[in-house]
Amino acid sequence: MFVPSPQTHEPERLAALHRLIALDTLPEEAFDALALRAAAICETPVAMISLVGEHCWWARNRAGPEIFSHDRDISFCTHALLADGLFEVPDTLLDPRFRDNPWVTGAQAVRFYAAAPLRTTDGYRIGNLFVIDQVPRSLSEHQRASLMRLAKEVMQRMEPRGPASTAPDRFDPTAPMHKAMLNTIVETLPTGVYTQCIAAHAGTGIMFWNRAAAEMLELVPAGEAGGAGEAQSTRAEIVSALATLKKQLAETKATVVLALQPGRGAGGEPRTLRLTSLPVFDHDGDVEYAVGMVEDVTAQKQVEAALYKGSCTDRLTGLPNRTHFFELLEFSLARSKRQRSKLAVMALDIDGFRSINDSLGGTTADKILQQFAARLRGVLRITDAVARFGGDEFVVILEGLHDADEAAAVASKLLQALSLPWQVQGKTVRLSTSAGIAFAETPDHTAAAMVVYADELLYAAKTAGGNTFRITVC
Repeated sequence: MFVPSPQTHEPERLAALHRLIALDTLPEEAFDALALRAAAICETPVAMISLVGEHCWWARNRAGPEIFSHDRDISFCTHALLADGLFEVPDTLLDPRFRDNPWVTGAQAVRFYAAAPLRTTDGYRIGNLFVIDQVPRSLSEHQRASLMRLAKEVMQRMEPRGPASTAPDRFDPTAPMHKAMLNTIVETLPTGVYTQCIAAHAGTGIMFWNRAAAEMLELVPAGEAGGAGEAQSTRAEIVSALATLKKQLAETKATVVLALQPGRGAGGEPRTLRLTSLPVFDHDGDVEYAVGMVEDVTAQKQVEAALYKGSCTDRLTGLPNRTHFFELLEFSLARSKRQRSKLAVMALDIDGFRSINDSLGGTTADKILQQFAARLRGVLRITDAVARFGGDEFVVILEGLHDADEAAAVASKLLQALSLPWQVQGKTVRLSTSAGIAFAETPDHTAAAMVVYADELLYAAKTAGGNTFRITVC
């Protein structure tokens, strides 16, 4: 995987980024609409506003820092920094810079990437407004130009404002032509737009809505729904969500965001809507109306779920990886303490695996590891957890044990099952396995300590000649 070198002016670029972060006080909601417009215009499931630091990049809009905060070395955004203008990768599998990138080969399966520069007034590219998709594609000239315009708008919001402009307004919403133009724009937006009366009265309070809002919120005019002077939804959970928005806006006098899953889409998948309501105040400072937006974020949620799964899963075997294993072990230790039960951690690896890899080749060795993982899952109980730490090392959590003898019996059963012949690509392969078991008499040990105990015992088993296990009570 190719990792680009930092630019010659990288210290100055980072200084500009840090100055901007210190001055940026706008809430994340202020950038959501821009990212959503970018995704709608480019017809992609995800659009992100990214800032690229020295070692990592993170998202400025509310798509989730926990998901989109990553090592800079594997980031597409690092490559985009080197471009003068728009950076576009139509098919990542055909690009030698990205075809072996974890975001391409993993569960995320990113196949398309395009980024417009976020450039400060003094010329430093501090990040990108980018769109991604899981299918190869290219942007049209209109989409490229629109993405560049939206990136400039992001920077106008992020950078400190200068003196108020004295230029005359060029758009008059009261002029008939401009009013018709505005109505056409709102009516054709892919994002649902509506106004909601917050005054205390029965009903949803929706007094205006565009076509997208009517479709997503399943609205019908009041006459058809039995109301008076407003729209009603035909779906009970949407009616409840709109009532919740009214109540929270009146109480908090701040922007309210709410997500719900009203039914399923055409393909049978859960449909996820995100409702955002911004308050409009009367002369007394109370919330009189709200301007609402509704977006169908089903595709975005599916991509986020795939990204999260990819960050927790070993790509070769499909087992939990090291990071996810420690999360599982923390949960298991807490559960053991709560239920007053006992558990054990078992570390295993294949004896002489390096020689197997050298003699049979990497492809065959990978097949063995995949079969090894499958056989482990087949022998273990459904309540046990198994993960791959890397190479040929696997780790198992055994829960609900009564004593150390029970853990030893499981280890004997595993080693016997793993010693049976393997059929790999027409070859019969025989191998043995060593294991180390740390049996926790009390649940007061940390996850890290349990793994260290098991690793030390695994080393002792291999030192004794392999094809055996060592166990201790801790």
